[in-house]
Amino acid sequence: MNLVKKKVNLVHQEKPLSDLGLLSYRAYWEEIIVGFILECVSKNEDVSIDEIAQKTAIVHGDVMHVCQTLHMLKYHDKQHVICLSDAIIERHERNQKKKRRRIQPSQLCWKPPVFSRAQLQFGF
Repeated sequence: MNLVKKKVNLVHQEKPLSDLGLLSYRAYWEEIIVGFILECVSKNEDVSIDEIAQKTAIVHGDVMHVCQTLHMLKYHDKQHVICLSDAIIERHERNQKKKRRRIQPSQLCWKPPVFSRAQLQFGF
């Protein structure tokens, strides 16, 4: 579950602060993006990079990075297409079988923080 999707105002996506955090984010992005593409394939729907970014709440540049890293972008009949290799699909299926804690979106109650005037003063 991506908290950015829960916010009413999509301003920006949170970014990792460390290299290890970046690796975790990339693994998460890969799982979500590949899962979304497979879902579209199962429904026999076409999908674009922009649509993936919009529906998954993952920044366009990060979607492109995942697609390029996994060599999913191919050029065919004078257009770019997204292709999933058997290895990518197998890895995704293996990862889906792992026991993980999942957030139930219906149970998530997010409220933006409210700060008092005193909390907003920085003592300058």
